[in-house]
Amino acid sequence: MRRNRAVRPTLVLLAASAVVAGIAMVATAASPPLSPAQQEALRTRIAAWQALTPDSRRDARAQMQAWLQLPPIQQAGLRASAAAFSQLPAEQQAAMRVKFAALSGEQKHGWRLGPVLGAYYPRLHPLIAYVPEAEREPLLRTLHAMSPQELELLGRLAFSTPPAERNALRQALIRQPPADRLGWLMTQMDR
Repeated sequence: MRRNRAVRPTLVLLAASAVVAGIAMVATAASPPLSPAQQEALRTRIAAWQALTPDSRRDARAQMQAWLQLPPIQQAGLRASAAAFSQLPAEQQAAMRVKFAALSGEQKHGWRLGPVLGAYYPRLHPLIAYVPEAEREPLLRTLHAMSPQELELLGRLAFSTPPAERNALRQALIRQPPADRLGWLMTQMDR
């Protein structure tokens, strides 16, 4: 666990820079007319997008989708982390990028959920890895609203729940009123 805590600031900074970089590639709709310099910058971004592999484009879209699902307060925190990351010496940035690149795809995916859920993702993975599309948004809203204590309990519960019962657990979690959620989680832990 200690190693996880020591790595977490690094991962938050890297996740923030990855998410913000993905957002920078998306042009806004309904913009006022562009100046010649802005038009050239847009052409450059379009060319960069077109040069990406299909996998890279898919990844950029996933980053943008993840960004849009984050609560505004976490978006602001990630912007601040990205700004702090950009101020680090180039060697330190490179070392952090190497660390992030060495993470498994699953770990990187977890950090797309933001700095709070990203830290809990390894424990929550059994419960949230394969979620039907209709449940995804309500589940993310629920998870983002949970306290650290609730997330910790849910992480333990996710691992102790048999795979065949995880869908029912997830659906019941989504239905819980926020005021009752901690008590409900404690009751589930006692079963």
